[in-house]
Amino acid sequence: MTNKPIVVLGVVTALALAGGQARAATCSTMTVAALLANPTFSCLDSDSDTRFSAFVFGSGVPGTATVSFPSDDTVRLSAATGTVFGTGPALDYTASGFFGIAYTRLMAMVLTAGNHNLTTTVTGAGQSFTMMNSGSGSAVLPSGPSVVDVTNSSAPGPAGPGRNLTSISNTLTHTSTHAVPEPMSLCLFGLGLAGLALVRRRRS
Repeated sequence: MTNKPIVVLGVVTALALAGGQARAATCSTMTVAALLANPTFSCLDSDSDTRFSAFVFGSGVPGTATVSFPSDDTVRLSAATGTVFGTGPALDYTASGFFGIAYTRLMAMVLTAGNHNLTTTVTGAGQSFTMMNSGSGSAVLPSGPSVVDVTNSSAPGPAGPGRNLTSISNTLTHTSTHAVPEPMSLCLFGLGLAGLALVRRRRS
């Protein structure tokens, strides 16, 4: 009887870790300035199977611009209308998949207030595509990588008024998976069950 509270505590702790670790550090809207101030920052998407990290922004991206995660496996860089992102990398990050997922496609969308080109490159999958003005494009990732580095590079389009980007969105598609508890959680849960079995054996 004296061991029962310890056993129950072990089981509860294991269950809490199994669920709590998956919910930790969920991605939320942040300013570019905040991300630049914390270069080691990383976060999990809404269903905890993709980790976004290693954010890099071009010198033309203002600190007041925001990075948000409006839907599962989606990253969006937004700035006020009239912002000029300049030439070069605008949004660069790494996406890492958990539970054995494989990324199969990357779709990018760009909103502009003038003429602009955006080139999106997926390192590790050998894919890139270019969009001009408002529109979208996508690349199939036939190798099914579990980690990709994505770079969205900005460049002014043909001569004309504007040439301003207001939003860049990337959405990754991957194979479906089922969440698997981490090894430490499984170990603690197993110890709790073993202790419970030991208590029941002593009673009998």
